[in-house]
Amino acid sequence: MRPETERGTQPTRPDPGGVRDVRSPHQGARTRALVALLADDSPATRAKVRAELARLRKAALPALRQAARSDESTTVRCRARQVLIDRDRQFSVRRIARYAARPSHDLESALFLLDAHRGPGSDMRPYKRALDAMGAELERRVAGLPPGGARVRELVQYMSQDIGFGGALDDYHHPDNIHLSRAIERRSGMPLTLSAIYAFVARRAGLPAGLLPFPGHVLLSVEQGAKRKIVDPFGHGRIVSRGACRKYLAQNGFPSRAEWYVVASDTAMFLRHILNLVKSCRSRGRGGDARQLEGVLSILADHPLQSLQVR
Repeated sequence: MRPETERGTQPTRPDPGGVRDVRSPHQGARTRALVALLADDSPATRAKVRAELARLRKAALPALRQAARSDESTTVRCRARQVLIDRDRQFSVRRIARYAARPSHDLESALFLLDAHRGPGSDMRPYKRALDAMGAELERRVAGLPPGGARVRELVQYMSQDIGFGGALDDYHHPDNIHLSRAIERRSGMPLTLSAIYAFVARRAGLPAGLLPFPGHVLLSVEQGAKRKIVDPFGHGRIVSRGACRKYLAQNGFPSRAEWYVVASDTAMFLRHILNLVKSCRSRGRGGDARQLEGVLSILADHPLQSLQVR
């Protein structure tokens, strides 16, 4: 299920406070000269230019945007675009950090904020509508079923068989397997991302669902009355027994602890998702992105809810 797109609309790039070109002619000429220096072969010169453009902040935007659209120099055009992308990513990280500092978190909101870091200015509304559509369809399917395992089986049938969500085995740590929007598009991802998608859809249909923080492999818990089913969305919705959970823990050298079977807080899963992104960035040589996200980790690591388990 690919998310629907709005006809005739394009995602807008974040631009806090708007930008008015209030420069003097002298300042405008100076910023254009600075942008032209992005073509310099010296990395040291380019670093100084980028630092000065960053210091100018919004005053540098008109010249950068003009250069990013210009056909005069391919080198300047590409480097100006990269400066704008880096600026937008810094803005998105500040938004994520502000959200991380809140007293509580909603995992769905947090994951969509992190997706904005992947593609600054991306429109997340189509993906939210995709979750709404899946939730509405599941709600229709379970409406006539009695509470219990039948509803969980319908969830699994719909998500894994009819839509086709399942684990990504190739290039496991690729960002596409971590980001929520890409997992919705590709119907594939890492255990945490897929479990989150299952939970968001299940909750929309009235099924109480949460994430179980098993080490290395997040699972889904779906409750119906006094009973609970453990589901592995990465394993195409396979129902997992307690015995299978204990076997997994033993095979991977983890002790069998009661805490793995307790639904984790959204804050804890938010932190774990960022850890996955940091590892992915590091493995791809994106040290700058990793360092930005590690700043958010430091906020969440001290959060009072990061170690809370719901029940």
